Amino acid sequence: MVGEKYVYAPVRGGLSAIDLITNRSAWVFPTDARRFVVDKERTRIIGAGKTSVVAIPFA
Repeated sequence: MVGEKYVYAPVRGGLSAIDLITNRSAWVFPTDARRFVVDKERTRIIGAGKTSVVAIPFA
């Protein structure tokens, strides 16, 4: 998933936001979610896992 500031990628234990300028991880959102979809209209990444559903701002 590519946004204006970050590339988002699932990693062990969460979702990582990779800064497009520095190519470094800016942050990791901890979650057990394994499936992610982008809701561009609401600028959110929706994730679903065994025990949780998350909505993360998409930039």
